[in-house]
Amino acid sequence: SFGTPTLVAEDPVNNAAGTTIDGMISNRPIVDPGLVEEPIVRGDKAEIVGQPFIVPPPAPRPVPIPVSIPSNASPYTLDTSQFGRLAVAADSCSGGCPSNSKCVGNSAGGQLIKDEECAACSTGQTWWPCDVDGLCWCWADGTDRIAPAPKSGVDLYQGGGSHYTVCDDVLTREMFDSIAPDARDPYSYEGLCDAILSYNSHHSEKAFGMGDT
Repeated sequence: SFGTPTLVAEDPVNNAAGTTIDGMISNRPIVDPGLVEEPIVRGDKAEIVGQPFIVPPPAPRPVPIPVSIPSNASPYTLDTSQFGRLAVAADSCSGGCPSNSKCVGNSAGGQLIKDEECAACSTGQTWWPCDVDGLCWCWADGTDRIAPAPKSGVDLYQGGGSHYTVCDDVLTREMFDSIAPDARDPYSYEGLCDAILSYNSHHSEKAFGMGDT
């Protein structure tokens, strides 16, 4: 004959297993349907705490508007009449500095130098730092402190004036546009020419202005 069926009652405490009528513990787990997690729907690109997060597409870049500039327009925006005189009264302090100037150090000369260490060079000292070219120089009173540029070893170009740059005759606007057609301020043709003009106006050693070729 068939045996008496065993009934399993749910455990109301832990809801994990049932107890048989005869006191035996059943190993069959009881799963609460309310504890079943809902599947996560994946979103595009990224997901934060299980919730889909849609990354918006990047905004379109503005289309630059071409500006027509006459070919004979000046390549400069700086007013050369506003430039002061050179700060360098002499490249070296040996033999003394000219009047209205003093011997100072050039921190761009490759060594850490203080003005006090150069002061003695104008009074006859011949050892360091006075024996190192470009390390001490004579700074003219009343000028911006702009140290001398390193020497190139060639003479100043004689084909231009005191404010000559290569933008006057060599580097034309058409040449620049062919090299950098999408250039924008401050990296434009005028920006480059202004930078060269400003540098050359404050240095006796010119950028792109030395030699005869």
